Amino acid sequence: MGWFIDHPGDLEIVKEIENPELPDRLVAIVATAFLDERLKSRIEGWLVADRDAARKLTKPSGPLGSFGPRVDVGYSLGMYGKVVRDDLLKVGELRNAFAHSASKVTFEGNEIKSKVEELRLINEVAHNGWLYGGRTITESIMVGGPELVPGTYRGRFLTTVRLLFVCVSLQGPQRPSPPTI
Repeated sequence: MGWFIDHPGDLEIVKEIENPELPDRLVAIVATAFLDERLKSRIEGWLVADRDAARKLTKPSGPLGSFGPRVDVGYSLGMYGKVVRDDLLKVGELRNAFAHSASKVTFEGNEIKSKVEELRLINEVAHNGWLYGGRTITESIMVGGPELVPGTYRGRFLTTVRLLFVCVSLQGPQRPSPPTI
């Protein structure tokens, strides 16, 4: 299963994330940052068409300036369900475990392995298959089966991030019209 690429610079980021030589710490941080940027852009697409107002909300010091609040708002807007929300939050926790440790952290460490094992979307898709039904056939995706689940914790993390990226990416703007007065 690949990434849902719709911006020119995305391919370079994907190549970096998928590079087997990239240390685990950087994989976790860069993959989550990539997912966070996509979530931010999709949420902005659901806001009233006032770029300045949207940027105030999503700038780093704004109420939607970090990953956790964005995840909660996306869920509250109905962009995705609880399993996706919970896995987005878990990916954020994994990112923090890598980013805020001065010690060497890898996907094979016990703390990280146990967090990766808590990710649910990859298991749902592997066991039940998954169909995202879009408005047109080109917006629908079906993935699934046991072959989806890699044998490494790093692979499970990256596959989950890919699935989450697709879930978030397929949410087109539902922007309301601005009030007239």
